[in-house]
Amino acid sequence: MSPSIIPDHIGLAVNNIKEGVASFENLTGIQAHLHPSESSAPFQSASVRIGETCYLEILGPNPNHKGIHPLKSLLRAFKEPTLWFWYIRTDDFGELEKKIIGQGRQIDQKTNMEMDESRSDEFAPHIRGSIGPGFDPVYPNIIQYLAKPKLDVVGDMDLHPLQDFIVRVPASDMAKKKPKTFFEAIGVPTGVLQENSDDKYYLSLTLKTPKGPITWENETHSVSTWKALSTTIKDVLGFL
Repeated sequence: MSPSIIPDHIGLAVNNIKEGVASFENLTGIQAHLHPSESSAPFQSASVRIGETCYLEILGPNPNHKGIHPLKSLLRAFKEPTLWFWYIRTDDFGELEKKIIGQGRQIDQKTNMEMDESRSDEFAPHIRGSIGPGFDPVYPNIIQYLAKPKLDVVGDMDLHPLQDFIVRVPASDMAKKKPKTFFEAIGVPTGVLQENSDDKYYLSLTLKTPKGPITWENETHSVSTWKALSTTIKDVLGFL
């Protein structure tokens, strides 16, 4: 039996979480739900409900995190709010991973977050990972919750519907059915894919907001180990 797949969340990266949330709220008229920061985490996030079980995640460096971390440096390097990743939710991570491997790809950065009563955050235990090799925003990340996410039952989060989420693909790749064939094989909705007129990939998101439809769109860039390392070194040296 094929695993069930639904959208889960879309990530908007910012270089300062408080300023990023304030800018988002000023632009859209939507109040984001800022999650408590954990000193051990290099990031802090805020959520906006854009579907019954789908969220926009605003992700920025955690101001309370001490020390060096590649993710914190990568976030600090963004010059403006940038669509950086997207997640699909599955009810059978293991079966979906087999399908991905069967198509010649792999799961990278696999993390199993078990129940931890000492944590004060609002996220359920889960398994997550990215479709590799490497990190490429064109391909979704995968998540399976091991308990019902608290965000799904937060009653005071207003719904601000997603109007469009699009992965723009170069015409040459669309002609070769890339990545459409892969999406079809593992059960990812192919309706997000649209042909692009140039040779670049883009993510595009449009929300219905109190101030009218607002769109974010930007070119995607994969993140290699070298990219993460060089960005961290620039951050440490004060060159970001």
